[in-house]
Amino acid sequence: MPTISWLIKESGLSSLRLLTGLSHGEQIIRSVNVLDNPDVLKWFQKDEFILTTGYVFKDSPELQKSIIRNMKEIGCAGLGVKVRRFFRTVPVPLLEEASRLDFPVVELPFFYGFSTISQCIFEEIYREKLRGEGVDELTSDEHPAAASAEIPDPDISLSGGQGRAYFLQALFHSRGRRGINELKSLCAFYGFDYRKAWICLAMPLPDDPDERHKLLPILQENIPQHVPEGATLFLCHSDNLCVFFLLFPSSCHRLHAMHEVKRAMWELTEDLKAKGILLPIGLSGCHRRVEDLAESLKESLRAMNLSRELGQDGPADYLTQLPLHFLSNQPEPSHLALLLRMNILKPLLDYDAANGAELVETLKAYFQHNYNAAATAKALYLHRNTMTNRLEKIRELLDTDFSNADENFLIYLSLLSHEQE
Repeated sequence: MPTISWLIKESGLSSLRLLTGLSHGEQIIRSVNVLDNPDVLKWFQKDEFILTTGYVFKDSPELQKSIIRNMKEIGCAGLGVKVRRFFRTVPVPLLEEASRLDFPVVELPFFYGFSTISQCIFEEIYREKLRGEGVDELTSDEHPAAASAEIPDPDISLSGGQGRAYFLQALFHSRGRRGINELKSLCAFYGFDYRKAWICLAMPLPDDPDERHKLLPILQENIPQHVPEGATLFLCHSDNLCVFFLLFPSSCHRLHAMHEVKRAMWELTEDLKAKGILLPIGLSGCHRRVEDLAESLKESLRAMNLSRELGQDGPADYLTQLPLHFLSNQPEPSHLALLLRMNILKPLLDYDAANGAELVETLKAYFQHNYNAAATAKALYLHRNTMTNRLEKIRELLDTDFSNADENFLIYLSLLSHEQE
């Protein structure tokens, strides 16, 4: 883990000076936060390094002292004060109180932005996590990409200058209240506006480095061309994933945003197919809370992985896949599949087996085309009379007219369950 001494001597940042708390050089830094108003003190955590311009306490020596006392009581790692913005030097009352309490205060030079300092610290934190417990966490069964992807390499230099692999690592490691504060800080310096609504999208990258480096420029050129109107793009790369977020105004209609993104991603898929590139694209739901940022990434990865398992290319959204995820997560999926098959699909399965018919596949296509017989016939290359005859037989065997929503959902689940076997 980074320490105060590491920050000053080994981080690569220059002209940082430890003014007080000289005996605390080995104080561990587990997170970074920003002091921009007194109210945020209640969110500070133990071992958190706090950055400030000092504006919040520039006219109040008493506030300077009380903030130091509060940080000492919380167990913060230290306070970094940026000079030459509101102070020529760190205020004397603050230093006197920090010296009395033996609390670390670091003078930060004016030419470093908080984003630069924060990124430097967070990158060291995540390097340590990947060297130790982070590797186990990322490769556990709970990790959504573990079944089909290697651990992203945060040190890889990817074309386009938008690697942002540490942003992805932060999402995997965010935990609880402190995790939210870390995410807000990371979002601030990576330029992710978490005040907006967003949909996360994930695409797998080839394992072969040569293929990957050929593909990345194509994706970086084509993805921005398919950003829906009113949305902005935030693109991330790791060694095995291309992840991008489409951000919409917070007041957007979520379902409309989902429809626009799916339409745009189908167009992207067609453009990539024309170049000989076949890739699944996993889409998350539409989210608006920063605490849901990690979950949106997981949703997109689950959708992408399931799409790969099913051999599908193109966009696959997690919301549409929810029944499949529900079925696969059951403690006894075989029992549930058998229950659905015996109570719903058995008449069609028996008829297909006895007559060499394709009623199950026809029914599946009928559902996929939203009960549109003409579109289903076209997709299956069937004459309309053949399609009509098949639908009549299906209705007869299932004793349904497809007018009952609950029953239709059960039929849909039974088709999905049959498909998974």
